[in-house]
Amino acid sequence: LIPPPGAPDPATLPPPPLDAASRWLTLLLAAVALGGVPFGLLVWRPTFRAMQRDKVDPATDEVMTRAIRRLILIGGGLFVLANLLLFVVQASVAANVPIAQAIGAPALQLLRGRSGLLWLARVVLTLVIMLIGWHLPPAGQGSARRWWIALVIGAMVLLTFSLSGHNAALPNGAALAVALDWLHIIAMAAWLGGLIPLTIAIVIARRTSERVLSLRPLIPRFSRLAMICVTILALTGVYSYLQQINNLDLLAATTYGRAFALKLGLFGLLLLLGGLNLFILSPRLRARGNHLARAFGRSVRLELIAGALVLLAVGAMTSVAPAKTAWEQHEQQGLAESATVENVDLVLRVAPAQIGDNEFAVDVIDRRPDAQGRPAKVLLRFDMLGMQMQPLQIETQTTDTQRYTARGSYTSMGGRWQIEVVLRRAGFQDVRHTFEMDILRAATTASQ
Repeated sequence: LIPPPGAPDPATLPPPPLDAASRWLTLLLAAVALGGVPFGLLVWRPTFRAMQRDKVDPATDEVMTRAIRRLILIGGGLFVLANLLLFVVQASVAANVPIAQAIGAPALQLLRGRSGLLWLARVVLTLVIMLIGWHLPPAGQGSARRWWIALVIGAMVLLTFSLSGHNAALPNGAALAVALDWLHIIAMAAWLGGLIPLTIAIVIARRTSERVLSLRPLIPRFSRLAMICVTILALTGVYSYLQQINNLDLLAATTYGRAFALKLGLFGLLLLLGGLNLFILSPRLRARGNHLARAFGRSVRLELIAGALVLLAVGAMTSVAPAKTAWEQHEQQGLAESATVENVDLVLRVAPAQIGDNEFAVDVIDRRPDAQGRPAKVLLRFDMLGMQMQPLQIETQTTDTQRYTARGSYTSMGGRWQIEVVLRRAGFQDVRHTFEMDILRAATTASQ
């Protein structure tokens, strides 16, 4: 149970940089490629039809549709490339080989599994959306049929993320968890991805008159879509917290929890920026119209930056074990305490730190002059506080003179134990330190 010397704590294991970066890039490009579809269908289409009553220039519809088509085609192509990078990185991690060696047998092996099939479905569906996007009719004036087809296929693309994520591995309630995670990702893509065509519309509004494009009906419609997305993100985020963390202490104690806390803080910043648009800038639209385009543009750009950072935190979260799982692995490694005495570093480890049978290990780094190479032994003396008992002394075993180990039922009762470590080395005075550890958990037994 005790990890080898120098092994990282599973609770604070840092996210693999390339894995986290490729996941972040994949999510970011998913928003770029797919976010324009709900914007065109749910925001731009009713907005343009409302502006048509004021006889706006119909060419504006073609300009916006062309911009969304470019986002689908360019974003979709980059999304496919990012997925290819992610696939190779995952094959490298699964086979435990350098990334250059993952191209070949490790990649083929991963492709045969569930995650590989989901990756393949994601790429194929994205190519289908790109084909549909090339032939999309004008969003405001043409038929909405192809837009709805693209929207449904885009949702299916995002479903592949949920089916391969942490929630799909839950032992109980995986179907509900996957469904809510899917809604979470859809809301993310619709909100953050919609900010890009919104920025394009604001740029057009700044350069032209309200006879070409008016922000008066556009901004409120996007704000309503954003409010729905925010509500979905908040509710599904709470559910995800309960499933994967459910303990405030784990927010600071685990890598996953820290990334979640960072995501929560950035999400709060997004809410503030959205609130600025909704409650301060939007009411002024009635009076000033497109004159507020510059202010809206600055706010939306800040939202895009904050949204990209949110996805970076998500990339880190999805590249490490969930907080609950990581903490369970941490606890299986038991307790560890360290001390430095007379230029000697001592680390005492007890696993699984239960009443009864345990593994004990003492890691020794002796920096005293000429200490290395001298024969040594380590003794452990057990005494329980508040109990009238004869201290128990045992001698540990070693194979490398740095780790000394023992196993047995030396902590036979629950409570606070004093465990004295004694290092004896020929030619040197004994080094002693008494550690205090709470051994409270009962030993687990297998049940038939």
